Amino acid sequence: MERFLPKKQLEDENGKSGNYGYYDQYTAIQWVRHNIEAIGGDPSRMTLIGQSAGAASAEAHIKSPLNRGVFQGAIIQSSAGFTTVLKAKDNRESVYRKWEALYRQSGCKSIDEFRKMPVEQLYALFEKVSEKNPIGYATTVYDENFTGNAKNAPCSANIICSFTSQDVMPLLLFLLCKMLAKSQRGSAETYGYYFQRQLPGDTYGAWHGSDLWYTYGTLHRSWRPFSDEDRKLSEIMMDYFVQFIKKGNPNCRNHPEWKPLTEKKFMIFDADKSQMGRPALGSLLKATLFPQKFEK
Repeated sequence: MERFLPKKQLEDENGKSGNYGYYDQYTAIQWVRHNIEAIGGDPSRMTLIGQSAGAASAEAHIKSPLNRGVFQGAIIQSSAGFTTVLKAKDNRESVYRKWEALYRQSGCKSIDEFRKMPVEQLYALFEKVSEKNPIGYATTVYDENFTGNAKNAPCSANIICSFTSQDVMPLLLFLLCKMLAKSQRGSAETYGYYFQRQLPGDTYGAWHGSDLWYTYGTLHRSWRPFSDEDRKLSEIMMDYFVQFIKKGNPNCRNHPEWKPLTEKKFMIFDADKSQMGRPALGSLLKATLFPQKFEK
């Protein structure tokens, strides 16, 4: 339980409690950095990739002073820019109060007793308490290593950020991508892409995470009736990604030039054509205010 429960009783010698997921990820990053050469990798050319909540973590890490100079690049899919709008405000007391309610409801007399609570019982308690006082699965506690310095903090890593046409609040993600690019200006390049391929098999469009099948070459693992156009699009997107991971720049031969977001344009990926352009703001607003219902 103490792995994710921020409480005063769990503060370490530096007065920290919470953000355990970030610190677990940081430990994994350090392990990779120290061992990557053993499997043929280059510790000076590491690229961090994440989607959705993973993208938010990736952005937090590339901007953290703990990882300064560690990453050559980062690919942040469908969650870019959230750390740029986090306020550097000490929220520990308010977060502690929320989790303290969970501790009180447990009936435990000590932290040691709380740690022994079965996971199933703990989650049931979490759901019960959250009905009246939402806690949030991803509560981030103020921490100068992550949230404190995150707002508009540039880093030396080049970035690819993205969103899809039927993403979670696509208009907000569009604006956050532009804010992220602005915060990076002068220190590194930011490249943006907008995925709008209407996936075959339903009418929902390019929903949150739908681009992952294409960027990771896993179309064959889906039940959807993907066409040769989809497979070609996947190859193009993977070519860009591989080049970015190798060089820190996605541009490669035989594909349209992908310009940085300083040009105020995104690479728009679709089945018939991939090209630089500006997503239609009217469509983004409509998808944000009136998200489509899933129909199979």
